[in-house]
Amino acid sequence: MKRVTVLDCTLRDGGYCNNWKFGKENICKIVNGLITANIDYIEYGFLSKEQNYDSDMTKYTHMAQVAEIMPERNIDKLGLVMINYGEYEIDEIPDRCLTRVDGIRVAFHKKDVDDAIYFCSQIKKKGYLVFVQPMVTTSYTEVEFTHLIQRVNMLQPYAFYIVDSFGMMTAKDLWQYLHLIEMHLQNGIVIGLHAHNNFQMAFSNAIYLTHYPLIRQIIIDVSIYGMGRGAGNLNAELFLKHLNDIAEPRYSIKPILELIDEIIRKFYDEKPWGYSLSSYLSALYMLHPNYAAYLDSKKSLTLKAMEEIFDQIDPQKRLEYDEQYIEELYIAYLSGNASKIVPVSRTDDINQKQKSTTDCTGKNAFL
Repeated sequence: MKRVTVLDCTLRDGGYCNNWKFGKENICKIVNGLITANIDYIEYGFLSKEQNYDSDMTKYTHMAQVAEIMPERNIDKLGLVMINYGEYEIDEIPDRCLTRVDGIRVAFHKKDVDDAIYFCSQIKKKGYLVFVQPMVTTSYTEVEFTHLIQRVNMLQPYAFYIVDSFGMMTAKDLWQYLHLIEMHLQNGIVIGLHAHNNFQMAFSNAIYLTHYPLIRQIIIDVSIYGMGRGAGNLNAELFLKHLNDIAEPRYSIKPILELIDEIIRKFYDEKPWGYSLSSYLSALYMLHPNYAAYLDSKKSLTLKAMEEIFDQIDPQKRLEYDEQYIEELYIAYLSGNASKIVPVSRTDDINQKQKSTTDCTGKNAFL
């Protein structure tokens, strides 16, 4: 078994940048390109009841819709979907033998740990490989994370993830969670890393995990051109090259570059993702990135003013985005702090930036 493997999440996490509307032809091209590149796991999108199904989108209301874009031939690539806990009922998930989907990733917040683990156990009973995805892993204390591992050991899922939802994790943070995993997680459970790039640490953290002396299989999440909400994710083309350089080359990078040129760059030109001040601030204050993006899009606040608003955000509101809540804070701040507002009449360059930085935002839970 390969010790380090790669999971591509472009069609799922990248969907925050285009409302998951890749277009059916593009979806098929991306899938074929990932297969040609020899990616180990392909995540086809979200399984959710939050919106109606559209064949041009990678949000599905039923497993049968996922099968329409999965290859008919047998391949040695595992096909996955993600469910945000609370967005889909277990009774609507067919048994694995009735679908082509191999595994389900379940994303959940700390407040839902017990219920989400039970939900995972029901998915496992249906025959799927279960991937446990605790969002904002950095919000867990050592005691809380150890408790989570104990619950995971009882579940015995296929994989357990470290999820750097806010892109704020350092190598020291990663070491602390890996140390707890090494001490408490049962052998045989695969370890995964999903990294965002707010602090530009996704690549280095992935390399750190690659070389960390864990005696178990590792999965590193990537996306093409780093496509993902806000600061984006770990770039597939960068990490695949690294793996090819340090071991026997097994990934083909050319198909990834062709997908960037033919498909992904067009989405980037329309609504770019990547490092920005707002994404940096969201990580710095350990906030859902949409709060920073919302305030930054106003182009009427100084950095100090944004920080003062961040300080007012209730701890219970920090992890999940509430647009009405941040709008109320913003209006209240304006009414009492007019002297700290920057004139709206900035340069044309700023106006252009405003157009381009209302980018990969979504709502509520994210990964």
